[in-house]
Amino acid sequence: GVLNLNTSMSNGAGVNLLVNYGQVNKAVSSAITVTQPFNNLGVFNATASGVTFTNLQNYSASTASLNNGTWILSGGATISVSSAFITTLGVGTSLTLDGAGSAFNPAASLSINRGTLTLANGRAFTFTPAGSVFHNYGTFIKSGAGSITVPATVLFNNVGEIRVSGGSLAIGGQVSAGSLTTSGDGVYVPGQNHSFASVTNSGSINLGLTLLTAGSYTQTSGATLGSSVADALSFGSVRATGSCTLDGTLTVTALNGFDPSNGNGDFAASLVTAPRRVGTFSSLDAPALGFGAYAVVARVDRVILTIYYADANGDGGVDGADIAHFFRFWESGSIFADVNGDGGVDGDDIAVFFRQWEQGGPG
Repeated sequence: GVLNLNTSMSNGAGVNLLVNYGQVNKAVSSAITVTQPFNNLGVFNATASGVTFTNLQNYSASTASLNNGTWILSGGATISVSSAFITTLGVGTSLTLDGAGSAFNPAASLSINRGTLTLANGRAFTFTPAGSVFHNYGTFIKSGAGSITVPATVLFNNVGEIRVSGGSLAIGGQVSAGSLTTSGDGVYVPGQNHSFASVTNSGSINLGLTLLTAGSYTQTSGATLGSSVADALSFGSVRATGSCTLDGTLTVTALNGFDPSNGNGDFAASLVTAPRRVGTFSSLDAPALGFGAYAVVARVDRVILTIYYADANGDGGVDGADIAHFFRFWESGSIFADVNGDGGVDGDDIAVFFRQWEQGGPG
């Protein structure tokens, strides 16, 4: 059933054990202590102040682990366990830390997650794992509002699943293996190049300038993939070694005012590569260029970000206005009219421009 724990509980006479198969709520603002042996096989939900267990059966000293049960701490609630030092969250164990002040105090040096660990609504990743390596064999969830950054000093060894269902998650250190799933408003912001066995993006992934390698990459219709472009060779990209299914939006951000139409000729950045691709991005959100417009070209094994010079004025259409716009640049010898990127403005640029203009799209 449901037990509302509003005061401290003592062991009393004899040998007593309280086993929770239902739900225990601790909502009072005062701190309480439970000296009676307690075994949580259900849900322990604390929404205020502190709880101290002097004989918690879920704690194993021999393995330094918290085993079994669902533990939910919010509203600044904390749990302490006498003489306990927890480095492992056991299989089948769920721990949710919701909000900045919530804490399972003995787990400050949590190093191994074999269950489900959830950080919600601005609860920071403050663990100091042994050897600065955090091993996720279970499910690591970022939910609710706010942003979380796993420090670059922590190596995040993800053999299980990283799931971002709300807010944003940035991982500064290397991530390897495992899977990544984003949903809803969830945003994954990598700190450096990362590798996953699989990625399912139903929310938003902001690559920046990093490389995301995945055995399989799937992006759904409502999802967004963001890539920053610093120059013709520096841009955020996805490399799938297996299946790749695309839909949704590609968002491009230009760094330091980079404009590939400024004398760079045939700019072609392979933002997504895979042995075989199914689908492509349904929409493109990209900054305006000095000449032409960004465009996405889908090939069998890649998706390329390039420049559509035929839309010279960048209004989204190809018509006579683009011809006039092009020749204004060409006649003045502007570097923007060097569409073939050979360093000069001549008849070859006219040929390249009209080749695109006649075919009605980038090649």
